[in-house]
Amino acid sequence: FRSQRVLQDSVRALSLQYGVRELGTVARLQRLVEQKHIDADLARDLVDALHFLMGLRLSHQLRQRAEGTRPGNEVRASDLGALEREPLHDALAIVKRFRGFLRQHFRLDAL
Repeated sequence: FRSQRVLQDSVRALSLQYGVRELGTVARLQRLVEQKHIDADLARDLVDALHFLMGLRLSHQLRQRAEGTRPGNEVRASDLGALEREPLHDALAIVKRFRGFLRQHFRLDAL
């Protein structure tokens, strides 16, 4: 998922800015919350979205293996069932909200 990578890379960028040395996205988010650089509710939602995206990718790869195809990281919405699409939409909305936070934080709209 590109959204998963965007989330992880963005948290890494914030961590570098503030000298957060924790390894892993969840630990970095926790430290950023402790240092008051990111809202606790947003961080909790980001962790939930990250875990959902990781789980969705893993279940997709397991299905691919069971079908005898080579597992890949690309998951198409057309490959998902109805029960997976709505949470995916929610997870992507959280990532979009985080991107808005980052645009404001790094003043990317001013460029």
